[in-house]
Amino acid sequence: MFADELSVNKGEKKRDAARRSRLKAAAARKKKQDYIDKVEKERVAAERVAAERVAAENAAQTERVEGEKKRDGLDTTLPPLAGAESPPDKSMQGTAASPPKPPFSATSLDPSPPSSQPPSSKERLMAESKLRREERASKRKVERGVVALQSTLRMKLERAEVMKSKRKEYDGKITTLLQLAQAQKKKTSSTYIASPASIRELADMLLFLTSRASHERDGQRVAIFAGHIFMPGMGGKDENMHPLISWVGGEKMKRFIALCLKHIKEDDSFVQGTLGRFLSTLLMPSRDLPLLKEVKELTRYARYIVFSMSNIRTNIVKILRSHLLSSLPTYDVEFKLDNETRRRRTSALFQLTFEACNYDLENEQTRAWLISTFAAEILSVPLLNKRVSDEDLVLISLNLPSLSKAIVGMRELHGNCEIQALLPQYSLVEIPVPPILALFGNIVSALRLSKDQSEEYADAILKYAVPLLTGLIEEIPIGSFGSKSTVQWVKVGTSNKAIVVPEAVIEQSKGFCLDFVIRKLWAFVLGGGVPDSVVEEQMENIISRKDKEDVKLEKWDGGGGMTAKEMAVKDAKPERKKSFFGYLGGDSKGEESSSSSGSGNGGSSWAKKLSRLLGGSKKKKKNKDGDGMKGEGFLVNTSKMSRDIAGGGGGGGTLVNVKLNETTATKSGRGGAEFNISRVRAIAPLFCVLLSRWGGTGCFNIVSRRRLNESDATTFPEPAVLGVLNVLNYSTCIMKVLWAHLQDPSTRSDLEEVLEGKEGPMVLLNMGGGGKRGKTMACCSLFAALMSNALVLTDDDELLQGNKPLPLFHLRRIIVLFKRLVWKACSDGRAVEGAVCGIALVKNLTKVLNDLHDTHSRTPFCGSKLWLVEGHAQAESQVNRGRRLEDFVAILSSPAVQVVPYGVSLRVRMRLFERLVGLSKAHVQGVNEEGTLRPGRRVRIQRGRILEDGLATMNVLGPRLRERIMVQYTNEFGVEERGIDVGGLFKDFWSDLSELAFSPGYALFSETERGELYPSPIAMSAHGSDGCEQLFTFLGRIVGKALYENIVIQPVFAHFFLSFMKGGYNYNNMLSDLATKDRELYKNLMFLKDYEGDAEDLCLTFTVTQDDFGSGGEVELIPGGKDVDVTDRNKMRYIHLVAKYHMSDRIKLQSEAFRRGLGDVIEASWLRMFNEQELQILISGVGSGDLDIADLKRNVRYSGGFTGIDRNISNFWNAVESMTAKEQRQLIKFVTSCERAPSLGFAALDPPFTIQRIGISHDTEKLPSASTCFNILKLPTYSSKKVMKEKLLVSITSGTGFEMS
Repeated sequence: MFADELSVNKGEKKRDAARRSRLKAAAARKKKQDYIDKVEKERVAAERVAAERVAAENAAQTERVEGEKKRDGLDTTLPPLAGAESPPDKSMQGTAASPPKPPFSATSLDPSPPSSQPPSSKERLMAESKLRREERASKRKVERGVVALQSTLRMKLERAEVMKSKRKEYDGKITTLLQLAQAQKKKTSSTYIASPASIRELADMLLFLTSRASHERDGQRVAIFAGHIFMPGMGGKDENMHPLISWVGGEKMKRFIALCLKHIKEDDSFVQGTLGRFLSTLLMPSRDLPLLKEVKELTRYARYIVFSMSNIRTNIVKILRSHLLSSLPTYDVEFKLDNETRRRRTSALFQLTFEACNYDLENEQTRAWLISTFAAEILSVPLLNKRVSDEDLVLISLNLPSLSKAIVGMRELHGNCEIQALLPQYSLVEIPVPPILALFGNIVSALRLSKDQSEEYADAILKYAVPLLTGLIEEIPIGSFGSKSTVQWVKVGTSNKAIVVPEAVIEQSKGFCLDFVIRKLWAFVLGGGVPDSVVEEQMENIISRKDKEDVKLEKWDGGGGMTAKEMAVKDAKPERKKSFFGYLGGDSKGEESSSSSGSGNGGSSWAKKLSRLLGGSKKKKKNKDGDGMKGEGFLVNTSKMSRDIAGGGGGGGTLVNVKLNETTATKSGRGGAEFNISRVRAIAPLFCVLLSRWGGTGCFNIVSRRRLNESDATTFPEPAVLGVLNVLNYSTCIMKVLWAHLQDPSTRSDLEEVLEGKEGPMVLLNMGGGGKRGKTMACCSLFAALMSNALVLTDDDELLQGNKPLPLFHLRRIIVLFKRLVWKACSDGRAVEGAVCGIALVKNLTKVLNDLHDTHSRTPFCGSKLWLVEGHAQAESQVNRGRRLEDFVAILSSPAVQVVPYGVSLRVRMRLFERLVGLSKAHVQGVNEEGTLRPGRRVRIQRGRILEDGLATMNVLGPRLRERIMVQYTNEFGVEERGIDVGGLFKDFWSDLSELAFSPGYALFSETERGELYPSPIAMSAHGSDGCEQLFTFLGRIVGKALYENIVIQPVFAHFFLSFMKGGYNYNNMLSDLATKDRELYKNLMFLKDYEGDAEDLCLTFTVTQDDFGSGGEVELIPGGKDVDVTDRNKMRYIHLVAKYHMSDRIKLQSEAFRRGLGDVIEASWLRMFNEQELQILISGVGSGDLDIADLKRNVRYSGGFTGIDRNISNFWNAVESMTAKEQRQLIKFVTSCERAPSLGFAALDPPFTIQRIGISHDTEKLPSASTCFNILKLPTYSSKKVMKEKLLVSITSGTGFEMS
């Protein structure tokens, strides 16, 4: 048995040992050779120096001898010095050779100045002796080095022999004990327990062997000793036989535990398993056996050793972390290493560490600390799922609640600090993964493997793991769900260095956004026994209930049925002056008017009583809540209503009493399973933070108009996070659950605390997910995000008739709630900062309101007053009080007008626009009454060439079109007409110019089926790219100048083009807008959207057919679109691309040029206050139907002797009322140059409509004439109504200029 265990992987072990031996021998040889080479180099250098010195001295001596011979004539050549080369023998050479020249001169070796005296014989002997001493010293040094090297080698060899003999001795003793244990078990079936003395002797030998040098079989020796010698004695009841009792408190136990922890990481299943069992028995004794006092003390001491943070060698958590970090040195997605082998080597140590940390030793606080340490140290290892086995990950997933609870508890213990501060830090240069991101990715990986769907596990996940995930999502880098890699800046020394987070880590984090993970979290919310379909059915039943207020709001404006244009015209018309009794509060019109202005009770009580007595009207019945409704669609007193509901009262208004208990919200009726609404509240902050940071809504504070740092939130939504929205919307019923929960009385109470608080906008903009109120606002923010996402794919027909995503009456409730929340955020005019979640909350609320209002601007579904916010009356008073341009610019820049302009009535916004334009005009052109009127630009216009001359003379002005223009008309012969332009001629010219310029005959504009204009897609083909852009820029300036001069012009534009005109076109409305442009194409796309068969059967590709002037051709919607078939998976993309091609791509250049021209004259911010129909009213007046003659009568002035009771005036009004609608428009154009009433009615006409008396003696003397500059009708005093009408018709239909004047 043991022989088999020892022979595991024997061949592989031998090969590894042989390779290591070869490497060690090679290293030793290299070290020895390096030492020898060094000594040899020193010896050669010394010899060379000595030889050069001797050669120099020899040369000097030879020169002296030769000189003496020449001088004395004697041959006294001295023999050469020892060590010097002998001169060559002349007898053995063909020619005489001079002595070799030394490489260095004697002077270069001796720093002393050269001496003319030759050295004496004593000096030569001393130099020779010194040289020989140096040679002997160098030789001795080499000999000593060789002796030391030989001694070291002999010592190592002797030590190896000693260790070999000791190992052999140890192995022999171990084998003897194992054989003895086998014999005893075979004979008596009992376990052999070695004596403590034998164990101590063998332990000393093992520690000696493993501390001196490592051996390939050390792991197996330690495992055999621990598993088969130690463990039998650890399970006994006799403490005297326990092998480790005598080691408690000593150094020997530390060394032995460190030895076991060192070898448990080996790639040997026998070693891992045996050491794992031994350490488990040591650290976690079985609770089934009675633990002796000494054994408990032993366990405590052993656990103290392995968990001591001061000793890294024995700290099991630190050892595991170090091993995990070194086990996988690559962070690529595809691992080229033998990953399974590495993961297998880690498994035993991982499981041992986790079980030891989770072991309960009668101290819950210590256990919690150990679990939190394990979670912080191990779960923050990058890519843990690639470093441990799947079984280990399953172990983490099963214990994920306890691990999360430990980290959350540790965070609370440190004062709710950042989670990042609790994690171990390391160099991001070496490991380019932030610890916080590694922890998040590992928890996500564990969550993906969880299979437990029990109620207890679901509650624990939602109670502990979800808050931890929420905190992590708040802190992880912004690129965690983005592109394949993200850059993180770290500080290295005094500089910053960019690191790139690996793609594998990003992919691990993005695993949270996978659809099955989101559905798994939703399954936790539902609980183990409640199907999603049952909950959805219950929510459908709840939200299908109407109350009296819902029924009342369905009868808006007399039962509905009003078109968007008619509603805008109605809102733009001025209110009728109230009668005396209406003013006192007695009639319904007076009440409606007072409610729209925000007054309290619509009149005092005595006035109402007087009105009832005089008028006989019955007393109006109040609502149950005691506060009468102040007009249809007006703001409900939800504050009092919620208090009544919360207190058990009935409550009316738009708040339905939906009771969702916090613990048992919905019973499924199947086995008694319950749906817990508190689980929804638990998970809402998680998705709220995720969508706030990566959904593109938390980056810009729309209240203070300030952008957050790029590290806080993304500017655009990440595709992975959009997938989360889609899964929540279309795979769960969470949106309906949230909406039902938001109508619960307790939830409404939380909302009212926010709405009635005195914190101002900060309470919303700094809203987080903590606390009871924070979770309520998180539910509100998540619902708004889901609602906004659902509205993207919902067309007008589905929204208004198909009850998608919610019934129509719930949309009205949403408007009432959301507008109050947005107004709360905008209520303080000061610029305020905000947290990401609060900013995203306000942005989501605003997006839903904007989307619903866009739909309302096409097809109304509620009264206009339902959109008004609480402070609209305040805005009206500010507009009325304003005097300077700065006052109105401040109103325009206020958060309320910028965020929800439709929360202020149309009449107030139009007055604001009128003030802005008027003051700007006064600043640019001057004011005649104040003596500051500037001279105008004179232009000559031929009546037959209005468009051509206008383009040639005025398009070059650009922004200077704001200046005063004075028109001089000429006839076809170039003769100037009589008349001086002080405003009237220009208005006449501009009206005619706009009528001609927007004619479809010029191929610049096309008409929809309803006759509305939009840029022609063939304009570029007809006029060329440059010419088309120039023309549309001029057309934009025409409209801008008309708005600037308060000239009502004829063109009626399509809804979608008006969206382009005011800027910020909402591309989510492309499908709905397409229905107004090409109904047939829209029906075909809707057929494809709802097609239940296989879309491939329709044989469609991602192309559209373009037909310009009969030349057809295919246009690819995507690169290579002709080869991409439309399938069920991509048909929604095809539908939106087709809509985008027709609604944007083909008219984009024309629309942008038009908008630029319009912006040269009118500020874009002035137009963003209005929706499309309202903007059309600004351009074309209140309508093209019958004029409001009553409004004209109320605002007319008389001069020259006329009064309102004059007979001629009576004849005039009778004649006007008997005219046709066309003739009435011609009359208005004859006087004002515009055939439509101003946007704000005739009260806004400046100068006012005036009728001047012209006295005549007989009816044929004069015709009626007009001064369009001053809007004056010069009316002769005709004898009868009949004559007056005839003369009026002659004047207004003649079409002449000043010839009749």
